[in-house]
Amino acid sequence: LDLSNNVLKGSLPSELGLLGGGASLKRLGLSNNAFTGVIPIQVGRLQGASVLLKDNRFQNTSNTAPLNLCLEREVNEFDLADDATLCPPERNALSDIYDSAKGAEWTNGSLWLDEYASYCDWKGVTCEDDMNHVVKVNLTNNGLSGRLSESIGNLTFMKELDLSDNDIKASIPTELGKLSNLIYLRLSYNAFTGTVPEGLAEMKGLQLLQLQSNRITKMPTIPRLNDNIHGQSTFVADCGVPSAFDEALECYNCTMCCNEDDDCYPQQKTKVQELGLKDYGTFAVALFACFISFCCMTAFLLNITARCKNIGNTGTSEMMRSIKKVDMYALSKIGKDSVYSYFVTDKVFGWFIASATLVIQIVLLVSFINASEA
Repeated sequence: LDLSNNVLKGSLPSELGLLGGGASLKRLGLSNNAFTGVIPIQVGRLQGASVLLKDNRFQNTSNTAPLNLCLEREVNEFDLADDATLCPPERNALSDIYDSAKGAEWTNGSLWLDEYASYCDWKGVTCEDDMNHVVKVNLTNNGLSGRLSESIGNLTFMKELDLSDNDIKASIPTELGKLSNLIYLRLSYNAFTGTVPEGLAEMKGLQLLQLQSNRITKMPTIPRLNDNIHGQSTFVADCGVPSAFDEALECYNCTMCCNEDDDCYPQQKTKVQELGLKDYGTFAVALFACFISFCCMTAFLLNITARCKNIGNTGTSEMMRSIKKVDMYALSKIGKDSVYSYFVTDKVFGWFIASATLVIQIVLLVSFINASEA
């Protein structure tokens, strides 16, 4: 049926939906006329048909097109599906979130997917300004499951997102990192897995981030957030011990860490971290390196001093006796039965044994320190 390029006026009759009986209608062409008012829901149920309504006066009203029609769930084509006035992109994005998170099973899905109701009136959705941009979605403890749709990245004006205390699975979509205006993000107490999107590390305005009680195994290095507003609850993740994973999640800038028992405690920098070191294992390695360097430097200076004292001496017997005396003194302090006594001999094999022992002891010590931190 093609009635385009005429001067037809008024509202579209709902009886147009009857033309789809038996799926016989393939094309409804009503473009370039003067139709106004609300597009009937029945038009969106013309299964398999192409619905062409461009160049009418539907955009001159505050009414949106039926959601089912905008999403082209039953029709084959709707030529105004990309019209932001009739088919708001944020409404489409919210619809995708509803479907992916099994909205039919939600505790309260009031007005969600209503054909005409403003998406700003949907349960948990808050809009701001005259443009009806979504700035807040709060669906905490509302029976969400399934997964979080990638369409979340299309809600670019959103400032607050709270999906905590649900059962959302799969990974956190990378598109979440596109929400540069986000200041409040709670995804805690779900079943998210995998890696936290890199984009979260670039969110300069983020004031609260809670990711605990999920199955997240890796996250990017997110800068420490300003905790003046939300205190110790500012940045929370599953970085506590004992951990539910083989290795505890690393989160050096978290203000609070939670363990497998859901016990959460404030994370404060240790003294070695305040020195710029990662942990006590790193501190032990650095300490041993400094000790060995000090010993080598001392030996070098003593050798130079001994040589300077004996310059011009025709014989070396006195110098040899002096070195022998120093070696005997060192041996008495180390102990004749100690493997480190090889360090005061000139035996290459002995030096190898002593050095290998020292390295093994350092490795064991670092392992014990790391185990104690876990």
